[in-house]
Amino acid sequence: MKGGAKFLAASKGVLVFPGIVKVAFVLGGQYGEGALREGGRHFGYYSIAGGSWGASIGIQKKDLLLVFRDRAAIRHFENASGWQVGVDGAVTLINVGTGADLSTMQVNQPIVAFVVGQKGLMFDVSLQGAKITKIKR
Repeated sequence: MKGGAKFLAASKGVLVFPGIVKVAFVLGGQYGEGALREGGRHFGYYSIAGGSWGASIGIQKKDLLLVFRDRAAIRHFENASGWQVGVDGAVTLINVGTGADLSTMQVNQPIVAFVVGQKGLMFDVSLQGAKITKIKR
């Protein structure tokens, strides 16, 4: 994605979750594990988990990037014992397609999420209520 490297370089940290799996048949759940990177170094490992219910059926695999744009947001996240999307911090989900130019977007929110590489039969990209917890490795 054009402008992606510059956008990430200006961030205070990035939490990368490759391969989150979401499965639903009315009741659903999602789970994945990832790493927090600050200044090019790993600063911890985290899991993301969430449940849902409703008219959802299918399976999906996706990659998630949570980009922390300001120092206060990342410090609040790191100091939390369990961090829930929409409760402990608002996350702005940016849906960009292939060929999008991030350098032309004005993004001023402290935490921005990008979902990439979606594969499967479900097209729900909601993160609301997902809980992120530090794991020991």
